[in-house]
Amino acid sequence: MNKFRAKVKFYDVENSAELIKAFFQEFNPLSILDLREKEAEMEIAFNNNPKLIIDAINKCKVIYFKYGDLGDEKKHTEVKSYKPQEEIVKEKKSVKKQIRHQNKKKQKQKKNDSVSEIGLGLDQIAEKASSFEDFVNQISNCLHFNKNEQLLFEKMAIASIYIDKLSWNKISSYIRSNGQTYSDYLRKELVKAYEENFKESDNTSIFQLFTLLKKYKDYPFNKTNDNTESKQSEIEDVEMQVKAQLAPKTEISGEAITKGKEELKRENADKVSKSKVELKCMPRVKELEKALETIDKTKPIEERITQVLLPMGLANLPWQEQQWILQIAKSTVVKKTIDLKKIVLTTGVPEDKKITARIKFSNLINSFSESYGGNKKITLTEFLTDLQRAIMDEDEFETV
Repeated sequence: MNKFRAKVKFYDVENSAELIKAFFQEFNPLSILDLREKEAEMEIAFNNNPKLIIDAINKCKVIYFKYGDLGDEKKHTEVKSYKPQEEIVKEKKSVKKQIRHQNKKKQKQKKNDSVSEIGLGLDQIAEKASSFEDFVNQISNCLHFNKNEQLLFEKMAIASIYIDKLSWNKISSYIRSNGQTYSDYLRKELVKAYEENFKESDNTSIFQLFTLLKKYKDYPFNKTNDNTESKQSEIEDVEMQVKAQLAPKTEISGEAITKGKEELKRENADKVSKSKVELKCMPRVKELEKALETIDKTKPIEERITQVLLPMGLANLPWQEQQWILQIAKSTVVKKTIDLKKIVLTTGVPEDKKITARIKFSNLINSFSESYGGNKKITLTEFLTDLQRAIMDEDEFETV
């Protein structure tokens, strides 16, 4: 019978899950595994090479590994007492319960000076945030979601502050009633990711997290935190606005519209149409083309737009800026003739933010284009015209 001892530190929860799985797949009654929150010690007995356990160890940070003469086993047992996993879990719960109790006392003693029950440090994040939307965005960045999950989390967190008694149905109804996209499948993936990445180290459910966030609805966020950045942004906004005014304007003539209709008919006849799977103004990018190829025109228009903009980095922007961009895009693609200046005036974007919203939208598409080798500036009119061709059917245009 061979044995080795090792101590490892986990990089993430997947490491611990894989080690536990390997331990039981190659289980030996003489083996011992002592699992902590972020590390594990083990003594593995084996006759055949425990490949799965070795592979799991290799994915962790190895603190020590000893194979061969392990010394006096009885002496080692006396020095190191291995506790059953059930006892470790009970101890963790007891400690967490005490911490929560202390946190609640602090919350009662001083308003807005609490220590977060979930370990995120909500007060510290709130102090640095410039708005509730920015606050939620910073929290979502801490939870290791992918871009789509992060976008949905922020929508749900913001929706939850307007709902008294939370439920998935109420959250989805609120989001959809505001013309935003909501996917039950993505919500399930989000909850799964939350529980895998975070909930193991804390018993706070995602509903409890939303309830905690609601307390910050009226928090006095420090809007001066981003003054320097906003001043620089204002300067850039003016420069870009002047450049846009000096640039030649793109208009769609009646002849071009007629030609577009004929092209659309040919596209419908030929199911594999290039214009349906690419935006002509953008460089060829596999992820973007895949998003265009899978557009379902039975879905709401905003959902189609979101599907195209997500690969371009929409989810990396603050939630409010995402909403501005989606409102501009949706209001534009439903118009048969695109006159961006007039259309922006009719969107739900606040009057003093309309220019900023257009610039943020322009920055989004041009940053994406440049990162994939694009060598010319793309106007919003060009982009939205291509987007319209790719995701809209002719019978969906609004009649004036």
